[in-house]
Amino acid sequence: MTDIEGTTRDVLTESIFYKDLRLNFIDTAGLRESEDKVEKIGIEKSKETLKRSDVVLFVLDGSRKLNDYDKEIFEILNDNKNIIVIINKMDKERVLNLTEDDLKSKDLIEISALQEKNIDLIKEKIYSKVVSEEINYSKIVVINERQIEILNNCKDVISEIEDAKNQSMDVVAMLIKKLWNELGKITGDSENEHIIDLIFSKFCLGK
Repeated sequence: MTDIEGTTRDVLTESIFYKDLRLNFIDTAGLRESEDKVEKIGIEKSKETLKRSDVVLFVLDGSRKLNDYDKEIFEILNDNKNIIVIINKMDKERVLNLTEDDLKSKDLIEISALQEKNIDLIKEKIYSKVVSEEINYSKIVVINERQIEILNNCKDVISEIEDAKNQSMDVVAMLIKKLWNELGKITGDSENEHIIDLIFSKFCLGK
């Protein structure tokens, strides 16, 4: 990734945990018109990502005026109700001016990425949208082939558990641990013996 326009071609992802939520951030190429074949691929990926995102962070440079390209993106984003406008470079003189028509019902946060100011405000705003049920965070979104493979493995383990209904409880416990570990590859949670013990706290497991 560079600060030169048109050089972000891939979709970059990073996940963090905030309070009791896992937030998946996706950085994409811009949505400008381009004749570059490779950049066009990146732009198409951006549009697809935009469609399935729960919240969109539209980052603007506060040290310069709004240009026609920015206004075009505003129009594109108007179809998405969960837009947070991020005005970066609050450590510099504010030049950017936004009208009510630009913002409409969008949230706005000023930050300084350089000085790491107000970054937590972004996470808190996303969190508040989830808590207030402005977005459906319970829906299932599979974003890559690795996750699909893991979910297929989970499906196979569930079938094993169903077939093991006449087996001993230690066999079932082993399969549940296996399922838990597979899901942990997506959620980031590792096997938790306490949870497994809690599930079988009312059962007597033999050797």
